[in-house]
Amino acid sequence: MVGLDGESRLVSPASRVIEFMTGNNPITLYKSNGTAWEPEQALDGELAVDGEIVELSLAKTVLGEVSAGVVVPAQVVITGEQPFQFKSVAPLAIQYFSFEPVTSLLLIEDPEGDDIGLGTYTYPKDGVFKAGDFDLTAFEVSSDGANLYFSFALQSPIANGWNSPSGFSVQTFDVYIDKDPGAATGNRMLLPGRNAAFAAENGWDIALWVEGWTPQVVVPGDDPMAEPVKNTEASSAMKVYVDVGKNAVIASVPVEFFGEGSPSDWSFAAVVLGQEGYPADGVWRVRDVSQNAESYKFGGAPLDNNHTRIIDVALPADFSPDQVSVLGTYPSSAAPVDGKGPDDFAIIPLIAVNK
Repeated sequence: MVGLDGESRLVSPASRVIEFMTGNNPITLYKSNGTAWEPEQALDGELAVDGEIVELSLAKTVLGEVSAGVVVPAQVVITGEQPFQFKSVAPLAIQYFSFEPVTSLLLIEDPEGDDIGLGTYTYPKDGVFKAGDFDLTAFEVSSDGANLYFSFALQSPIANGWNSPSGFSVQTFDVYIDKDPGAATGNRMLLPGRNAAFAAENGWDIALWVEGWTPQVVVPGDDPMAEPVKNTEASSAMKVYVDVGKNAVIASVPVEFFGEGSPSDWSFAAVVLGQEGYPADGVWRVRDVSQNAESYKFGGAPLDNNHTRIIDVALPADFSPDQVSVLGTYPSSAAPVDGKGPDDFAIIPLIAVNK
């Protein structure tokens, strides 16, 4: 397929073209009829040129029906004399986020440099793992009234070394929501393989398992010790994407899937782990931590079987006890983890919105 000039070969098929020229010229939308470009309408917009920078502002409706997080592939084709130092046909992508006013419900600014788990964890050795990949700097819960948004900002730029459909590869983010904190209801154990739990008075009622390939909304099973259940309808409605500008992974879920109650009365816990496509038995796709780091395993684990696989926990800088104490306090055991209960693992604190 070629551009409007009939000569520039596009790098992929396109359904519409926005043509603009410097000077006092109209901005025009063209659409494809399958074989040629047909002018659709003149667009209201603003165009500014400053040296080698061109800025174009248009209504988002020019790209059709899109929703938050959708990535729209696009291309830039330049013709005529121009000072710009890039190829005449350049691929790019436009990504939409929330269009409605968003209210922040909970913001936890996590200290940098604490991506060390219980204090001794080190990164896997393969080059796909970069410094800061698992270092959470902020976790935020917000809402636009129709959806809840969960944002995980990281210390390092978010890469996609294994080409996941969500735009990030090596991380897994868990969110646990206790809708009645202190009532001793819900699941105390975190998702399988996390090797962590909540205190006896707390338990999660709904969890988000956010990773590049199999993101899920999860609810407790019928029995507190039974395996959690994946909510397929809510999981299908969840959107997961990367906000490059904020260096954050964002998950959104319609509020209808959280049931009754107000998020302002709930408590949350968020953790970061390594994503693993070939996990150990009984582990839901998170990476092992061994005594010594290997190509695809974290290092620095104690000589036991019930240490956590969590690399970072969303906790304020002044939170007491600190992360190292939280993750490092548990009855160390060399026995298999099968059959162990919540009190055999590290106890994760929940953070209340109203506090």
